[in-house]
Amino acid sequence: MNRSNLAFILIIQLFVSILIIGVISFNQIENSLNKKINSIKEDVNFNNNEWNLTKYNTDPQLLGSFPLYFITTDGFILDRRSPIHGFLDISDFNFLAKFQRTQSFSTITGQTRRVYSKLILYKDKPIGIVAVSYFNPQSSQLETIDAKLRTAMQLIYKKIKINDGEIKTGDLDERSIPYDIAFTIIDKYNTVIKKTTNTNSFKRIPSYIDPSYVKPFLKNNEIRIVQDQQTYAYFLLKLSQFDDRDHAAIGIVIVGESLTSSLKLIRDFIVYSVPVTILLYVCLAFLEKRNSKSKDNQNEKHTTASIIFDEKKSILFIDEKKFIIPYATNQFYLLQALFHKPLKRWETDELLERFGEDTNSGSKRKVYDAMIKINKKVYPVLSVKLIINQNKTYQLNSEIVPSS
Repeated sequence: MNRSNLAFILIIQLFVSILIIGVISFNQIENSLNKKINSIKEDVNFNNNEWNLTKYNTDPQLLGSFPLYFITTDGFILDRRSPIHGFLDISDFNFLAKFQRTQSFSTITGQTRRVYSKLILYKDKPIGIVAVSYFNPQSSQLETIDAKLRTAMQLIYKKIKINDGEIKTGDLDERSIPYDIAFTIIDKYNTVIKKTTNTNSFKRIPSYIDPSYVKPFLKNNEIRIVQDQQTYAYFLLKLSQFDDRDHAAIGIVIVGESLTSSLKLIRDFIVYSVPVTILLYVCLAFLEKRNSKSKDNQNEKHTTASIIFDEKKSILFIDEKKFIIPYATNQFYLLQALFHKPLKRWETDELLERFGEDTNSGSKRKVYDAMIKINKKVYPVLSVKLIINQNKTYQLNSEIVPSS
């Protein structure tokens, strides 16, 4: 396998691993969102054009800081928790402007709120509005409630700053507002700037949005990734239509979960895996190069230009290498015989006669020992056997020694 193929395989493996981790993580989030949507639909009861949110408002599974939108088809916001900046974080300026005189308001959920609003002016022109409300006001306590609403309005209004026509709420700490008072601040473009973030939906400000914002989500059971325009964090949203008993669309439910943990997991995997992949590539490439070099060396050793035995000098020449063979030894007589007739298969007895040895069984080992010594001596150059022993016969290796 060449290096480019090896790099390609490692890159594909890394990419597939990242893809698998991402898919598993996203599937886990989607399953969690589906459970929340199913829980909402089981909690909410809609009969005779009235919404019953009693179980919904007390469901512990819906407590948390995850984004949640529950909006009717006519634009009434049943619930909107932890909204994502830039995604359905809008309200209705004109609707809230009706409450510049404190008054009670009953919603389609059968709940009553005492609401008070005040315009935010810049150069004598309205650029936004603040609204505060009290849930389920008792007629005998209206004066006390109204005073509490005006006090809360003063606290909020003092913390609002206007910078070149833009509303700033950075100094406003919602913890300074009484827990039983809900508030919202929107600009003239209906964008929600700041609102009560507690998870008890019945403490919200009653609010509407243009129904045209709801329509695109009807008949649309999909997954969507949305980025918060202020924090730049990504969220995975699950969208689902809410139907009545006749299967007619009456609202939408959208729940979300931050992708920060999943993206961090993928990022950490990449950070740790890329160096490991590079190191693995370097190691495998090094081993491949070494094996290739070893094979090349072996090929070079196998393809020698010449192998000559000079009997007078008692030297074995392999290309430019010289190997001294002790004169008049078994090694000398073995090479003398083999090079005299390179194609001949020499019997052990024939070689023993050249050695001047008896042909009895005890002497036959001497031929084998001489062969071993010669093969070991030339191995660094040839890396294969110069002399081959087969069926008690001895012959020069025809692959490396020319026949003539």
